[in-house]
Amino acid sequence: MPTLIINNIPIAFPNDAASPDWAPAVIAFAVAVANSLGNVVNPSDVFPQVFSINSYNSASNISIPALSFPTATVLAVFIHYAVYRTTSSANASEAGDIILLYNPNNATGSKWTLSQGNITGIGGQISFNVTDGGQVQFSTTALAGSGHTGVISFDARALPN
Repeated sequence: MPTLIINNIPIAFPNDAASPDWAPAVIAFAVAVANSLGNVVNPSDVFPQVFSINSYNSASNISIPALSFPTATVLAVFIHYAVYRTTSSANASEAGDIILLYNPNNATGSKWTLSQGNITGIGGQISFNVTDGGQVQFSTTALAGSGHTGVISFDARALPN
């Protein structure tokens, strides 16, 4: 029987279905994995996603569906993102990081502080904001030309309060 170690817990894991009863080892393994993942993944984390912004060549305060963070449980968020936009005569792209910090004592309209940094690329002609309720939004500057297509690719790690 091989010994698997998960979160410093050794588990004698069966390598066949022969006797003795191997169900306790499998159950212990499943519980240890579930507990381990529970410590790594916050329920408000956002796994890598792509959001189409084809319809938004010139737009203001468009909500990004997966980037909404409950103020009751999230204190800070670290977002990695990339943007690519193109038309028949122009393109724009950038990648960077956004940090959000929630403070319920801030004035209405400023409950979250947004810091955008580590930006690279030619510039996506896009800006981000966050509502008091924790919804991340974007606004775009129109690119010249026709046939606008674009995507925002992102993931996020939320820290609990």
